[in-house]
Amino acid sequence: MHVANSPGPWQIQWVAAAFGLLAYQSAWLFHYHPVEHYAALFNNQPMGFYSIDVLGRDAVRHGVKVLLPDINKSDVRCTVEDGAARQ
Repeated sequence: MHVANSPGPWQIQWVAAAFGLLAYQSAWLFHYHPVEHYAALFNNQPMGFYSIDVLGRDAVRHGVKVLLPDINKSDVRCTVEDGAARQ
């Protein structure tokens, strides 16, 4: 039986390749630029599965310094300053 809009094998391989590229790029950014990686994650909330609190604790666990919001220094979005992520 043939289903009209079912994906063919080439479509599944394309999706797998796209996901693999995204996973590689994320891992590369995390390895070489962990502060920027977490700043980007903080700026893309809500993602739906990880809260900002969970991401903040994970950043600290990986050696990334997370600065709390400061009325004089913080921006609307998370920024990188002096090797730390400022919320």
